[in-house]
Amino acid sequence: MPLGITLFNRELHVGGYHSWMGFYGDLRKGFSESQLNVNYVNEIHGRVVLDFLNKLWKVKWLGLGGSYFWGEQFTGWSVGVDAAFKSQEDHVEWPASRQLRVF
Repeated sequence: MPLGITLFNRELHVGGYHSWMGFYGDLRKGFSESQLNVNYVNEIHGRVVLDFLNKLWKVKWLGLGGSYFWGEQFTGWSVGVDAAFKSQEDHVEWPASRQLRVF
């Protein structure tokens, strides 16, 4: 989500997600036998990125991200570089004569 703020002449964006992963069947049984007793894992992730679309070769954005995760028997966190790269499908050029008409 764009913030309307620029840093190093690039637009600043933020984003994130929450995920829940449940373990079932043999995987749940394996965790129980190993005494981990893990039935699910939650993760909350946030990121701050700079928009480089059409400014840096093949790069959409670069930034930093971090996650906090927890289950029944553990908690933890991770941080890292958050990057997205352009694919050929992302590159769309509209002819100069293209117009949007609303009737």
